[in-house]
Amino acid sequence: MSVIGHMLGRYKILEELGAGGMGEVYLAEDTHLGRKVALKALPTPYTGDTERARRFQQEARAASSLNHPNILTIHEVGEAGGRPFIATEYVEGETLREALLKSPRMSLGKALDVVVQMASALATAHTAGIIHRDIKPENIMLRMDGLVKVLDFGLAKLTEPEDMTLEASTLMLTGPGIVLGTITYMSPEQARGQEVDARTDIWSTGVVLYEMLTGRQPFEGMTPSDVLACLLTKEPVPLSSYGLEIPAELEWITSKALNKDREERYQTVKDLSSDLRRLKQRLEFETQMERSAPQQFGDLEKFGASGNAKVNAAGLSNLSRKAQPTPRKRRHAKSKAIDSLAVLPLLNASADPEMEYLSDGITESIINALAQLPKLRVMARSIVFRYKGREVDPQQVGRELDVRAVLVGRVLKLDDQLIVGAELVDALDGAQVWGEHYNRQFADIFAVQEVIANGITEKLQLKLSGEEKRQLTKRYTDNIEAYQLYLQGRYFWNKRTAEGIKNGIRYFQQAIAEDPNYALAYTGLADCYIMSGFYDYLPPA
Repeated sequence: MSVIGHMLGRYKILEELGAGGMGEVYLAEDTHLGRKVALKALPTPYTGDTERARRFQQEARAASSLNHPNILTIHEVGEAGGRPFIATEYVEGETLREALLKSPRMSLGKALDVVVQMASALATAHTAGIIHRDIKPENIMLRMDGLVKVLDFGLAKLTEPEDMTLEASTLMLTGPGIVLGTITYMSPEQARGQEVDARTDIWSTGVVLYEMLTGRQPFEGMTPSDVLACLLTKEPVPLSSYGLEIPAELEWITSKALNKDREERYQTVKDLSSDLRRLKQRLEFETQMERSAPQQFGDLEKFGASGNAKVNAAGLSNLSRKAQPTPRKRRHAKSKAIDSLAVLPLLNASADPEMEYLSDGITESIINALAQLPKLRVMARSIVFRYKGREVDPQQVGRELDVRAVLVGRVLKLDDQLIVGAELVDALDGAQVWGEHYNRQFADIFAVQEVIANGITEKLQLKLSGEEKRQLTKRYTDNIEAYQLYLQGRYFWNKRTAEGIKNGIRYFQQAIAEDPNYALAYTGLADCYIMSGFYDYLPPA
């Protein structure tokens, strides 16, 4: 009998969306609030089944305690006519399974985006003591705007607090030898009916990632018994065997997530998420740099730059295109050597605005190094930072500042990795004069800045004396921590506000504590003291 149009509590059933062992799912209208919801109800034949009703309530209890953008939001848990139900947000989109049926192999970038969001949701659940235990494509919703939602905590197990009674604990545990879940995505310990912990979700996440990349499941068989035997005894075919261009790091991550020995597997989903995020950001950064070499510098917003560091693509898209003829008379002859340049503020390619100090600091360091060269006119920081956050066209900048070349680039810090991309553009025709991409340990930050400065001087064929070469690579400290603190001090000093001056003093003092011989930190402190009087802030001089 159709239930369309019937009421369940205050919800009017509009459409049947699906059904499974744990419930029937409907599209319904909340008649009180006038909004669409997804309504999950325990099938009528099972309302008297104590175990099913308990697990249904457990799902509601587990999911309703979680608050995360990648976890389905619970609006209400109720009962009408003796039938338990859960009202949740209605997600417009498709399940990951439906997406894979349309296109079995997902692009590397899309797969990483989905699995990173999944891992973020699971990390929140695990922190709350909740294990999903049934991660599979059917339980992953892909919203039309790209947001991922993890559904169905119907098999969720709550980690027992130490003071939980034995009776309550027994109610929430799967008994020895009882297998729950979907076979293809089960961890070995789950398939054996052993006690499981959060690492079982890590395994299932690895299976889903493998399937998104290859279009195949890592453990297959003709029958459920064959699948069980495969996942318990065999290793999955390496990702690279499918003819895919898979980064070695991703092969390693997937292999670690699918380690049959859970002691050798990722121990927390946060660790898995961290590795995936680092890889995703690095690949996005490298992709942008590769695109910029032959054609254009790229659209920074595609890989999530911080708001303060955005430079509109309208300007950057002209970096390597041939310049259109201009009626304005050129101030330089094409044959003339490049003897002047502007180093535009490097873009902060991190999603973290607190990393702005780093991109600004590296920019300033490069300016200071190149300014030591008598044969090269380098525009001052105070001039070039006027372009920070603005639409820029290097050729226009070249005309405005009367320089022959413009240096543009971006900086990304991923934990202990530093990724810097830079290119030197001829302001006459937009041609790339020089460009490099560096992926180093953060401890090598001094070397990266020196290599950029040296690369530019070599490309410009500037003949340097021994003293000039020493000035170009001069280090004022070898202490990385002191250098970072100094850059943060300069970042706040340049804000020219009372609060900025206070923060600048604090960071410069910390830098001096790290390296008492760091002369630049003392000059920064002096600059703060000099400026403080303008803001009615008078520290001890």
